[in-house]
Amino acid sequence: MSALPVPPPSWYSLFQNKEESSATIESELIATVVVLIPSHYTCEAVHFSRDGVLVEQDSSTIDPGSTSVFAWLPAVEHESEPITSGHALALTYHVTQAKSTHSRTSSSPSLSQDTFAISELNRIFRSWNSMENSSDGLCKLVYLLDGAYTSDNLALSVLSGEDAQRASALDMLAGTHGLALGFVSVHCCTSGDAVSDEGLSNELEFERLVDAHSGEELAPALEVAAAERIPRDFADAVRNGRRAGEQQDEDEDAIRAAALESYVAWASGTRESTSPPPDRNRTALVVWSRRNHLDVLYGGRAGIERAWAAIEAMVEEPTAQDRALVDFVLARASGEEDTAETCCQAALRWRDLNTWCRVVEVCAASLGLAGVDDETKLRAVEVFGFETIRGTFETMLNAEKHNSTRMAFLQRVDDWLGEPHAATKGRVRDVRRWLKQQRQKALISLRPPSLDEAALLLDAARENGGLSYLREQMLPQLKVCASGEFVLHFAHALHQATSWKQRGKKEALRDILGAGFSAMFARPASDAAERIDAASFALCKDYVETCTRFGHGDLVDDLMKHMAAAAALPGLSIHKGGEFARRVLVPFVNYLAQRTQTGQPTRRSSQFDVLRRSAVDLWRKWVEVSQEQFTEDEIWELIEAAIPSDGNLDVLVSVLAPAVKALKLPGHNFRHLVDALWEFEEPLLYPKDYSGPSFDQIIVSLARRYAQDVPLGDADAITDAVEWVISVDPLLAPAIFDRVLAKSELTASYVKGVLMPVARKLCKEANEEKRRSTLAPLLQGIVAAWVSTIPPSSDQDFLDGWGAVKRWKCQCVRCAEVCTFLADSSLRSKRLWNIGAAKVKHVSRGLSLHAFRLASWETDGTKSRGLKIHKSEGLLRYQFWDREQKDAEEMLRDISDNDAVLQEIIGVQYARMKTALEQGADIDRGIPFSTAKRGTEESYRATKRRRYRY
Repeated sequence: MSALPVPPPSWYSLFQNKEESSATIESELIATVVVLIPSHYTCEAVHFSRDGVLVEQDSSTIDPGSTSVFAWLPAVEHESEPITSGHALALTYHVTQAKSTHSRTSSSPSLSQDTFAISELNRIFRSWNSMENSSDGLCKLVYLLDGAYTSDNLALSVLSGEDAQRASALDMLAGTHGLALGFVSVHCCTSGDAVSDEGLSNELEFERLVDAHSGEELAPALEVAAAERIPRDFADAVRNGRRAGEQQDEDEDAIRAAALESYVAWASGTRESTSPPPDRNRTALVVWSRRNHLDVLYGGRAGIERAWAAIEAMVEEPTAQDRALVDFVLARASGEEDTAETCCQAALRWRDLNTWCRVVEVCAASLGLAGVDDETKLRAVEVFGFETIRGTFETMLNAEKHNSTRMAFLQRVDDWLGEPHAATKGRVRDVRRWLKQQRQKALISLRPPSLDEAALLLDAARENGGLSYLREQMLPQLKVCASGEFVLHFAHALHQATSWKQRGKKEALRDILGAGFSAMFARPASDAAERIDAASFALCKDYVETCTRFGHGDLVDDLMKHMAAAAALPGLSIHKGGEFARRVLVPFVNYLAQRTQTGQPTRRSSQFDVLRRSAVDLWRKWVEVSQEQFTEDEIWELIEAAIPSDGNLDVLVSVLAPAVKALKLPGHNFRHLVDALWEFEEPLLYPKDYSGPSFDQIIVSLARRYAQDVPLGDADAITDAVEWVISVDPLLAPAIFDRVLAKSELTASYVKGVLMPVARKLCKEANEEKRRSTLAPLLQGIVAAWVSTIPPSSDQDFLDGWGAVKRWKCQCVRCAEVCTFLADSSLRSKRLWNIGAAKVKHVSRGLSLHAFRLASWETDGTKSRGLKIHKSEGLLRYQFWDREQKDAEEMLRDISDNDAVLQEIIGVQYARMKTALEQGADIDRGIPFSTAKRGTEESYRATKRRRYRY
């Protein structure tokens, strides 16, 4: 309730106002107060309600020797049950405020209608409680309080102002909706590198959650998600010291910058104070549903660790809260080894078999045997008996993903049976029989083995029948569950083992290597791509070398069959297939071909040609739908795979050549293909009855794709592309010439900056007889484009304008500056600063009379007055003509000094170019002020006074 306005209120007892005295009529009711005199009586509770919120007070439970006081505001409804025994004396008062001139401007104290919408909060909390579990919504709400409170004595009783009113309303709702209230301290900590302020960061820490009523600490820290914070700008409000919902101050950026500067100064040692800037501390009200109590106290990683510590400290007789905490940890962190170990040890302390079984069932799926220490498992045998918990051991064994861990646990139990104090609650014979069964079960249900388990599996096979057991029991499983790398390592381990008999060893090695092929390319998988993801060129190469070393070179054919079958899998995507060809097949085919060429023992078979065709075909399908880029080395490897050393063109002409137009390769990759094909020399063998394009025609088709697709960005790229295309086939030159001379590209900057340098570079080669006719169309097009960009010689307006400039006879300094500027080809515009209004008028008159066709001008609009002058485009084109003229003359000299040769190469464009060069006028000639001696400013002023009157 807010403070009472003046004048002070008056108290009237009800027995004095039974007949509605004039004092009551002339006053405004503020509140009702009931004073209970000490007495003995019994009755039901007194009920207070407002906006659906109910509060009950049983006055009979109050000490009979004390005086009690009830008070409520007018908006509160109340109802008192009758007294059932004894008697009670109560004094009832109306607290009123007399009406006066001052009170008309003051409002009476009342419950706020806007701060908290009670009915809306009721609806929200009912919806919150209707959720089945905390994962469906927010676990808690954290509301930032306005006041500053110390963390030592946080409780509802220390709040003040609006904080107290809000907390009181929530406390009333808490009882109805099963909510809990608490307080948490919020700290905004600045951290980072002081050298660069960009590295600084502000983090919020929520510490010491306490109960709102008792102030008892519930948790040392609290994890709060961004969605659980109120207001929305929670972090900014804490950082900048704003109240919840308060708008940002205009100077907040300056305040933040000052705080940041203070932190940097302290951290870098330039600040006198040795203590860091104080962190911003606030207090927040926490509201949560009691069904989420454990989520609030033990949420997050730090909370789970506190829960583990709490479970470890539990006594032998667990309470309902202890069991609830175990269930919470199992639900939130069942995949943690500490969870399984901690909860299982608690079950042993409690001697609770149900808890032990539930923990194993929940945790074994993800942890297997690793969740519970072996010693803890053996102690469980002593506490519960082996027959009682053997099912939990089998659950962990079945869930374990490592063969070595399963075998090690079974061996540990076997060793434990030999200890004198073991098996007090189970017969040794039964346990050993169970161990034998579990070992056999582990060997017939192998998990995907790791490389370090090869020796373990070899020992197990030797103990259970040797090579026959290995070939009949283990290898079928390894084909399915093992990787190709493990099987190869397994074969080497058997080959090096000295404890095995040599008889039958070679055949066993053959079977193992065959199983490795299946493990790489034929293992069951839901997706075809998974079969080839684990395959690599290096592994296939190692298999070939191992087969050769062990005397099983014929197995290379089997390996190629498996690889070809994998390439033809129906579920293999085009992208995956192309990557498989690029990464494995093409390098492997070239490796086999190289072994054959170098005389290494490799049996050549028809399967090699099948694999070669599959590799090129997968690559071709890939680049038809996806624009991939390849290095030059990768392109060369592809061509080497397509054309073997004997020159057989079967794969090239049947797979690659028909798809040249469909390939989506970058332009430079087509050039790499042509360069690679050029390296193959005769004889080249075509398929029987082949009638398609020849080898040279295939090269020309690839070069045409290059001419059509290669980027032509600058002069160097164009020159290089043109020379390469001509070197392949001069008949392809028009394809790239048309792109170079495209009309959409023929701007003045493109002609001068790109085409002219191209022409000069190509002209150095054009004097060779064999290239003249080839380059002539391109040079003619460049000359024609250049001629179209030069200024027309018959521009009569420009010539008349230039003649007018020559008639500008004024000798003043400013006019001389303007004429010199017009004659200078290096300048586009000029500005005359602070020349005054009279001079602006004088120069403007001269420009209007003598240079209106060659320039435009404007005043700068300042008080001191100035003038801005800009040359016209026609004048600029003529002034740049001298430079263009030199470039054109150098280009002609690069071609030839002979007019007949130039006429032959450039054709009709040579006459146009020569005419343009001969008609180009030197516009700098005849400028009267280009070398004129300027007068001084004083003489200019004197001349102006004598000759002009404005």
